[in-house]
Amino acid sequence: MKVIDTHSQLWTAEAIMSMPETMREGYIQIFGHNLPTLEDTVNDMDAAGVEKSVLVAIDAETVWDYRVSNELVAEAVSANPDRLIGFASVDPHKGVTARKEHVYFNIAGWAPVHIPKFVFNFMKGPVKEKALLGSDYPLVSRQRIMAELADLDIDDDVRERLYFKNALELIPGLE
Repeated sequence: MKVIDTHSQLWTAEAIMSMPETMREGYIQIFGHNLPTLEDTVNDMDAAGVEKSVLVAIDAETVWDYRVSNELVAEAVSANPDRLIGFASVDPHKGVTARKEHVYFNIAGWAPVHIPKFVFNFMKGPVKEKALLGSDYPLVSRQRIMAELADLDIDDDVRERLYFKNALELIPGLE
């Protein structure tokens, strides 16, 4: 079955160096100095059976002094255009008003065994067409997420929507 990860981080050395010092030091304590390269990201996708992955930019400068630039994400995507999709970020406190026509949610940042059952119950009904698979890589490995999802009792139609169909509807140009 096709899998599209709709939320992963760009935590290359360059991205980590753009973070505030205390945040950067915290991540280095967790991951050491072995930060994932773009090659590591694609290898992790391959190992987990993930066809495409969205890299998210982060613009939280006004509140958190934190930014992984749209330009840095665009460079990463241009190096792997067949595998990576870039999502831009705009700090809403900079006076940009966003339209909210399309609201989706993803399960990024949680290992599936820790996601409350009510979330999966909602995926079977009210938000079936709004749920997206997101890994938050490298915080949670894609292999772990896919293995834990495989063990959950999820109907095939819900699984297909979560894994790829909703992403195909949301992201223009995906096949």
